[in-house]
Order: sequence, then C-alpha cells, then structure tokens
Amino acid sequence: MPTLEGATKDVIRLAKKMAEEQYRIKNDKIKTWRGKKIIPAQEWSNKVRPPVRPDYLQYMPDTFLDWVLFFGCPQDDESLKAQQGWYKVYLEYLEKTKNPEYGRHLCKQCPLSSISDSFGIGNIILRYLENTLKNYKYPCDVLNVFKCPHGFENTNFLRALGNVQRILDQAISYSCELTRMHDNSVYINFVSGRAGYENQANKITNEIWDVMKGRKVPRLPLRGIKTVHAALTRKDQVEIL
Repeated sequence: MPTLEGATKDVIRLAKKMAEEQYRIKNDKIKTWRGKKIIPAQEWSNKVRPPVRPDYLQYMPDTFLDWVLFFGCPQDDESLKAQQGWYKVYLEYLEKTKNPEYGRHLCKQCPLSSISDSFGIGNIILRYLENTLKNYKYPCDVLNVFKCPHGFENTNFLRALGNVQRILDQAISYSCELTRMHDNSVYINFVSGRAGYENQANKITNEIWDVMKGRKVPRLPLRGIKTVHAALTRKDQVEIL
C-alpha cells in the first residue's frame, strides 16, 4: 500500500523531472556559447575519450556534469591552460542558462542543506541564520541557487558560510586525531624492527621508521570540549586551525 512518504518522494522526483524538461525546452535553441558548440552530454563525453579529436575544446555539454575529466587529452602547460579557460566558459554557460542540476550542485555548499556537523559549528551558523534570514527554513527544500528564497545575490555568502563550517570541522577532526596519536605510546619491537601505537599493541607490524615518520605534533592540541571551545572563540587559535 502506497505510503505518504513514498508519494511525497514521487512528487519531488516528478517536479525535478518537469523542471529539467522545462530547462531543456527553454534552452534548446541555444546551439553555441562563446564560440563553443552545445551538444548532448553523452556525445561530449565521447569526444574527450581516446582517441581525442583535436577540436575537443570547441564543444560543450548541454547540461551540468559533476565530474569534467579530459580522458587522454594533452596535459602540457598550454593544453591545461586552454582546458581551464574552457571550464570557466562552461560554468558561465550553466549560470546564464540557470541549469537546475548546477543549481543543486552549488546548494550542497550551503549550511541550510543537510550537512554533517561533528562539533556543533553548524548549529552555531544555523542559529545566526535563523535570526538573520526572513524566510529561514532548515533543511531547505528548494536546493537550487537560481531559485533561492533568500535571493540569488546572497547565495555566495551562504555557500561561504557552509565552506567555513566544513573547513573548521575538518581542521578540528585532524587536530584531534594528531593529538590522540601524539598522546598515545608507541610500542617498538627492536628485534623485529616493527612498531605500532598503544591501541595496536598486539599488531606491531609496521616499520619503525614509517611509524615515527608519521608521528606529527599537532600545532593546536585539542583535548576535550574546553580546548575545542577556545579554538573556536580565540582569533589566534582559529587562524592556526
């Protein structure tokens, strides 16, 4: 028997499909962009696979591709510079045509999308946005920067906040891991020339040099919630993170 949740998901999928079809119809007349010929995405993908045609940079896919990889294409400095220039024009095309897939991709960086939050930094940002934005809603159900309820002009700011949260989250995780490793004892078997950390005492299988070489000292040791709080509230420590 169909459930309400299942029906809701079906409606969302249908809405996305309709939006993509409307986008296709609206932009079907765009055949070229800044001298690049617009072709179906699959056709474009085939052009950048070996054997690569010399005119491969004269074409662009008609929609957003999450990974644009130039398989087998020239990798000399001049070619790489040309590929970077091509990619810049490609993103410009997606933005000017308000591609819904590209809009959803950019929304992944926004703190109002559903993101992991290991240390509560996201909650701090969300409380700030709740008191700042008029149409606050979390998680956001639009997920398209070109239809952002807070205005397209604010999407760069929102995505920057999301990136700050991710960077801090990763930096704290890394510093905590280094602190844990630094605090642990290293067990060394000089007969076998093997070593391992305290929690691996029964598995001393690594080369001594490999263990000691990877034993980094954390620039900002983090031990418990108080040190994490200090790291987030003191400017000098945030800069170290």
